[in-house]
Amino acid sequence: MNFSSHLEFCKSISIVCNQDPCTSYFGNLPAYISRGRFYNSMHTHALSNLPELLEVAVGTFSMFEKFKHDEAQTRESLKPLIESIQQEIQNSTNFNHRYYYKKQILFYNQILDHSEELIAQYLKLSQESYLPSEEFFKENQIGFFLSFISYIYFDLWIAPRQLFFPDKSTCSGAWSVWEDIDYFQLTELIQVDDDFQGFGAALYEHSFWNEKFDPHAMVKAMIIRMGELGNPAIPYSTVDWNIRIFLRFLGVSNYKRCDRELEFLKDHECVFNQLLVKKFVRQ
Repeated sequence: MNFSSHLEFCKSISIVCNQDPCTSYFGNLPAYISRGRFYNSMHTHALSNLPELLEVAVGTFSMFEKFKHDEAQTRESLKPLIESIQQEIQNSTNFNHRYYYKKQILFYNQILDHSEELIAQYLKLSQESYLPSEEFFKENQIGFFLSFISYIYFDLWIAPRQLFFPDKSTCSGAWSVWEDIDYFQLTELIQVDDDFQGFGAALYEHSFWNEKFDPHAMVKAMIIRMGELGNPAIPYSTVDWNIRIFLRFLGVSNYKRCDRELEFLKDHECVFNQLLVKKFVRQ
């Protein structure tokens, strides 16, 4: 799959939120967390999985950096931890606890199995020779989390997703736009065409991309828009609960206003929708 347009968006969001663009080069990590059709739907885009995904990603790539990208050494160093999690699964009598630990195992295995591709992607985009330091991964968790959210948000224009599962099974997506375009041309270009490198100036050289925003408020705004893009819209109580969990996970205890961030996203969506309607005319 071609991730160029997704990562282009993730990087652009990182910049307007004053985050290191290098955090965006792992933005498509949620797409690698899949195992069969059921797990692809459950784990790839469900927002509830993002805190655990971030924790596992930070720990795993920190080990890869420590061992200079050596997969065998990294696997060996993580083996005791993974075995301890497997033991927790065996010992647990609570389904929710087992589910939590099974998710961790899945995330570790998938990142390790796709590590070569993910690291190569990072090195190509960053033009670096090695992964960033362990301190970088730990100090830039809001940047990584924002990139994961940005990837999932952008992907709603490609396919509908059950973002608030299991609380709500409703799918979010760019429903109104799909009615006016040739959807299969869109997906072929973005997902299949290896030569497509993103939308460039047509999408990102508008004045609102010159503003600066709070990264935590942007996370909140994106989750709100994800709920509003549900068909029907996700109840705000469900959306608000997810926002509270994520901001608490990111260390934010005070209330975050996101009026400017919401206005920015709606401006972006308006331009993006118009671009898609013009580019992918329904025959």
